[in-house]
Amino acid sequence: MKKTEIARIREMLEYRRPARGKTEAEFIARYLDTVPGMYQDGYGNRILVSPGSKVMISCHTDTVHRMDGKQRVAISRGIVSLRDPVSNCLGADDTAGIYAALRMIQAGVQATFIFHRDEESGGRGSAWLARKYPEWLSTFDLCLALDRRGTSDIIVTQQWDKCASAEFAAGLSEQLAMSHKAADGIFTDSANYVDLISECSNISIGYQNEHTARETLDLGYLETVIGA
Repeated sequence: MKKTEIARIREMLEYRRPARGKTEAEFIARYLDTVPGMYQDGYGNRILVSPGSKVMISCHTDTVHRMDGKQRVAISRGIVSLRDPVSNCLGADDTAGIYAALRMIQAGVQATFIFHRDEESGGRGSAWLARKYPEWLSTFDLCLALDRRGTSDIIVTQQWDKCASAEFAAGLSEQLAMSHKAADGIFTDSANYVDLISECSNISIGYQNEHTARETLDLGYLETVIGA
């Protein structure tokens, strides 16, 4: 990862972003609302549409931080961790996903990108979209959320129900060539689209121990999976 990109992800991770807080708003204004073509829907989700695309890339803007403001982070041997004892988590869930999505946009990946609000409080931003725009969502073949711990998972179940096929997981794993495997997940925004989109998955984005002060982010894996 280039020094400029390391500095960028580090700056992004300095934002503590409890849902609907001041720092989340500042983060969105700085990193998302400056992207050409990005718009805000009626709930507050940010969406960048690629006309005709059948692929949706999903991530979320909120973290489980308990307070607004900035925090200090450290990077050692490609692993990001907290330096700030006041913070309750690093927030790589899902800053890593946002960073990856922005890199994909920069690279010209032809997909529709949705930066969901309020994922950590039950996926309310994606649930709102599913209620308001089911016909539009049904035009997609795939929703892939950049929101999963670890370095090896492609999720095929969420909330104990099937969300993606084994064939999809195997095909994506083969294309990425990074030894990913099908795995069972818990919940992220793609789960709210399972009745509308045939393949709804999420992929490991390199964080570990999410929602805790021991949370870390593997920058080497993150860079590799973005490239893949």
